[in-house]
Amino acid sequence: MHSRVFCMVTKLDQGLIERALDIYEDDIVNWISGADYASERNELHEVQDDVDWLIEWIGKDDDLIEPQIVSYDDEDYYYWPIPVEKLKQKLEEEVKRRIENIKKMLESPMPSLHDIAYEAYNQKGFYFWIDGEEFVNEIDLYEFFLNSKHNKDLSTLYVVGSFDYHF
Repeated sequence: MHSRVFCMVTKLDQGLIERALDIYEDDIVNWISGADYASERNELHEVQDDVDWLIEWIGKDDDLIEPQIVSYDDEDYYYWPIPVEKLKQKLEEEVKRRIENIKKMLESPMPSLHDIAYEAYNQKGFYFWIDGEEFVNEIDLYEFFLNSKHNKDLSTLYVVGSFDYHF
């Protein structure tokens, strides 16, 4: 199966953008348990397809997000603005869904801890590389929004690149 890693920044800053884009395919394979390969999505239409997939998952009602450009030192960077509030809502729904599934698993006479761990945290969904520093899965991204003081006023994240990974 395939999924995506989204390279994102919290603000349109050249240093942050360059750090978010400074990861390699091997890094992703090493970070994601069970991933056997990853490939950078270099073409504009590939990243657009990935952002469309993310927006569809979020359930954003507006039209799909089109790329925008920011320029620094004669270098153009494409980015796609992602509304944080919608993303947080989706992540909260996902957490609640997983909790309900775990409750059902725990009703079994001999629940599988492996299945519970997978449902709670180890699913291979979207991953997010934020500001070239934070590599998080969906659950950790939810925690990033909830527990990080400097992110409580964050209204937009910006996708600047993406990777396909296989598991």
